[in-house]
Amino acid sequence: MNWQLSIRPEQVIVRQDPEFADVGNPNGAIWGDVFYIVAVENKGDRMIYTSADFETMEAAEKYLADMDPASPDVDPDWQYIDPVYGSEAYVQEESYIVQREREDARLNDNLSYLL
Repeated sequence: MNWQLSIRPEQVIVRQDPEFADVGNPNGAIWGDVFYIVAVENKGDRMIYTSADFETMEAAEKYLADMDPASPDVDPDWQYIDPVYGSEAYVQEESYIVQREREDARLNDNLSYLL
């Protein structure tokens, strides 16, 4: 597999402070940026590096420079996440979900006769 490494920024709640609470933010959540390293495979599978997150883009870039993108799928520090929208992996996952929903609906229909 051919993996491309990149950095993914996300806004997350970094702490809560009741002094900042109001109607729209009852818990006083304080948001901040966190950066993760993500690997994307040619057909669209994605993995995220779970052993570290970074507070700055520069820290993530420095860590990324020393990483080997050869095979994150066999490293326990990587975890699969949602595939790239519209990719081959996304279509395969969507087909699997639809198939499972149909099977569940069939099972529910069959069980309803027993009740």
